[in-house]
Amino acid sequence: YVFSGPAGGTHAVAVVRQHAVYVPESGRLAALSVTPGERVDAGAELGMIEVPGLAQELTAAQAELMAIHAEYGMEGADLSRKFVKDSDAAHARWLSARVDLESKRAELVGRELELSRLETPGAAVPQGQIDAARAARDALLAEVGAREEETTVLERAYASARARGGGADAVLEARVASAAATVEALRARAEASVLRAQAAGTVTGVVPSTGTWLQAGVPVLTLTEATTQEAIVYVSPGLARQLEQGAVASLVGLDG
Repeated sequence: YVFSGPAGGTHAVAVVRQHAVYVPESGRLAALSVTPGERVDAGAELGMIEVPGLAQELTAAQAELMAIHAEYGMEGADLSRKFVKDSDAAHARWLSARVDLESKRAELVGRELELSRLETPGAAVPQGQIDAARAARDALLAEVGAREEETTVLERAYASARARGGGADAVLEARVASAAATVEALRARAEASVLRAQAAGTVTGVVPSTGTWLQAGVPVLTLTEATTQEAIVYVSPGLARQLEQGAVASLVGLDG
């Protein structure tokens, strides 16, 4: 910056706070609502990432939840036959979920180790690379949490099937809980795909064009907070003697 006032001009450094907006999941930049230099409010929608298959997964999960709810209308022999089929598959569903969970847990350990390596003092790793690794770790951590919840629900369904034998209602209730948890997890992912401003500020940095494929953890743009009020000005002793408290001055970017 150039510090410009009644005593002349000199170089200065503005002390700013910036927030990088990261891609939550790999996908295509489907929409972009802002341009560089635009001022936005906290929580404002900046754009949207289209994650392949996410919308279809959510639609299918909602349809499955509705279908399971409809099964509560069954009575007598129809419900008993449905229960036998469900109880036989309860164990397999639980085991499959556990395998997926342990796989994601192992992947999370790898992410944690990689992040620790990048954050090692003296490693001289660019902050952007560390932030990207941390964002990828956080996204995987959220996925592990969702899978843990799903696995717990399926384990309860299996336990109910074993303990109650003919307890068709217990199995159906557990299936509803599992399906509902899946829908909520997918809804959370869909909400996260909408990029929002963490704070009020100005859009800065290079903004990719709509349609660009972006990897998870990559910063889409940067927000510079609008509350910045500090600057460090380097002046010569002669110029310093001319400065007075309350004098009006301005900071002008070197690029104009």
